[in-house]
Amino acid sequence: MKDKVLEILKSNEGLQIVHQSFSASCFNKTWDFIAKESLSEEDIENMITTSYASLWHWKHRSDCKDENLSVAYWLLGRVHCVANKANIAEEFGLKCLKISKGLDPFYTGYAYEVLLNSEIIKGNKAKAEKFYKLANEQMLLVEDKENQSYLSDDLEKLKSRMTNL
Repeated sequence: MKDKVLEILKSNEGLQIVHQSFSASCFNKTWDFIAKESLSEEDIENMITTSYASLWHWKHRSDCKDENLSVAYWLLGRVHCVANKANIAEEFGLKCLKISKGLDPFYTGYAYEVLLNSEIIKGNKAKAEKFYKLANEQMLLVEDKENQSYLSDDLEKLKSRMTNL
């Protein structure tokens, strides 16, 4: 069995299958952690690790597009917000924003959503309001109603947290 696996991994096609599998499974595992009511320190470490692993595997896929990297950078921003690491979340929010320029407004809106979230964590109301406005502007441009609804719901949750700043 080991020899068969090693043979598959020597081929580009085999590696692509591995990257496809792990990029998706690590992304989904990260969401399992995000969805938990409370996270232990080990959960937080594993959540962050799986999000980085997802990005790494996406970067090695032959079918990787800017949309995929935007989502991967956004996910890294989100998990660092969950982990209360606002500065790292901001870094990934800026990477997400940079790669999202020119994509569907859904991606740009979520880049601003991460930046908004990081400013809320920092307690910076002025910057949070700025990013809320920018994210909301992008949300209104999203044509797919389901995607617009996702972004709108996430922005509303963050808006309610902004009132406490």
